[in-house]
Amino acid sequence: MRTLVWIVLAIALPAGAAPLAASDVTGKPLPKGVSAHGATIDRVMTFSDKNGVNYVVFSWSKSDKPPVRSLFVDHWVVPASGAPRALLPVRDFVEDCYMNAATATFVDDAFGVTDLDGNGIAEVTYGYQLACRSDVRPATYKLLMVQNGAKYILRGSSRIDEGGEIAGGEFKADPASSKWPAGFLAHATELWNRTDADADIH
Repeated sequence: MRTLVWIVLAIALPAGAAPLAASDVTGKPLPKGVSAHGATIDRVMTFSDKNGVNYVVFSWSKSDKPPVRSLFVDHWVVPASGAPRALLPVRDFVEDCYMNAATATFVDDAFGVTDLDGNGIAEVTYGYQLACRSDVRPATYKLLMVQNGAKYILRGSSRIDEGGEIAGGEFKADPASSKWPAGFLAHATELWNRTDADADIH
């Protein structure tokens, strides 16, 4: 698993919208009741919205017998009073990859926190790539927007430039585009187009 460098970015948004401030608190103690499913914590981001103080914990695990690479995203809300609650834990993985080329990688620049619909509850956006390969081919790329436990996903493949010929980079919206809240799909698509380059093949 490669070492990641995370940067809070000013993301291009629809007119009138603005990113919410998020802070990297990796390495600091997590609040009581906040935890990670993965064996190794990669990054912890925090921000505040109408729900309370949010913690997004990115972690990973691996095993070699059988060969599995797993990524986890745990989104916790710590309210002003009461116990932390998990909004939508996400796990994805590569398994049964016997070519010694399994990768599971968070996409650095896909992370962002927004409030596109102005309801006071943030949308958290992040992406990751999964692959089992022994040659040059696109990885699976998924970009998620999650708001209050509801998820909207672009599912497709990473983009590889093979001597001027582009492979991959396509996606499908899940759910169908008509079911995304106003502005969400446009934002996710713009972000996909900026972050779909393959993370492990350059």
